Amino acid sequence: CPYYYRSKTKWKEGDLLAYRILQDLSCMAKGTSEVCIKMGECIERLKGKYVLLRVVENKQRPVTDLYPELDYMSWSNVMLYDWMGEEIPKEEEIKKIPFRRIVSTRLNNGVCVVVSAVSLERERGYNKYAEITYLGNDPWLAEHKPELYLQNPGCPCECFDTFNTCLLETFADIQDKEVVWGYQD
Repeated sequence: CPYYYRSKTKWKEGDLLAYRILQDLSCMAKGTSEVCIKMGECIERLKGKYVLLRVVENKQRPVTDLYPELDYMSWSNVMLYDWMGEEIPKEEEIKKIPFRRIVSTRLNNGVCVVVSAVSLERERGYNKYAEITYLGNDPWLAEHKPELYLQNPGCPCECFDTFNTCLLETFADIQDKEVVWGYQD
């Protein structure tokens, strides 16, 4: 398969990433509804700030079942810490921060679908949507998956522009009619 169709993650399980949105999300806050107002406030709060992501698992799709070690495509499942700020905290402080569920979809009937993690593919041109800084690796997390991830498996695949929208909706603190976990059996 041509190289340009393939994407491979460069992150390892346990990697800590500082993620800052570069994309202009102001179009998400157009309107006068309560949701639009909350989104506008969140856009201002997120502007120039970092959020923290932890790589909890890497997945791959092989070229063929005959050679599963030949990696055609790979991606990282990342979890979001319940933190946003201008100064990245120290590793000891990060260990005390809980993970936050991620808003995957907000349905028209007021139901909010949440997930424990999302799958990010390393795509070309992602740097117009976000700045990602590698902060280090905690090998302990590669062996000990967070309970939130184990209890709520299944990760939607997000490209960086839709992931930015998920972050915005996650931190907007909109009171939803009902919250349901995605990928339930």
